Amino acid sequence: SQDFDQLTGFESGADDYVTKPFSPAVLMKRVEALLRRSGSGFVSDTDELWGLSVNKDAHEVKVYGEAVSLTLKEYSILIKLLGFVGRVYSREQLLDDVWGFDYDGDIRTVDSHVARLRTKLGDWGTKHLHTVYGVGYKIEE
Repeated sequence: SQDFDQLTGFESGADDYVTKPFSPAVLMKRVEALLRRSGSGFVSDTDELWGLSVNKDAHEVKVYGEAVSLTLKEYSILIKLLGFVGRVYSREQLLDDVWGFDYDGDIRTVDSHVARLRTKLGDWGTKHLHTVYGVGYKIEE
C-alpha cells in the first residue's frame, strides 16, 4: 500500500516522499525547502562569528561572551539565518522552516520574532541582523 511504502521510506531515512503523479512546481519547492533546511556555512556544533557564539549541543548563544536567553522560535530563526550568512532568507522561508508548512497565521509574526531577536542580541543584532524590506532578513558583516 502507499502508506506502507511511505512509512518504509521514512524509516529508511527519507526526508520527504513524493507520490505520482506530481507537479514539477511542487517538487521544486520541496527540493528548495530541503536544501534550505540542510543549511550551509556558519553553524556547526560550536561556532563563532563576529563575537556571536553558538553551541548547538547546549542550545546556547553568547554575544561577546555574555549568555543570551532566546525562545525556541528566536533560536531557530537565528540558526536558519546563520546557515546562510550574506544571503537573504525570506519571511516565507522562515515560516516554512521554523513554524512548519501547515502554519496558518499571519506572516508578520516573523517580523515580531526577528525584532525581539535583534533586541536580545543587542549591538550585535543591530550591526549584523539586517532587514531586506519587502523580502526578508539576512546576517552580514
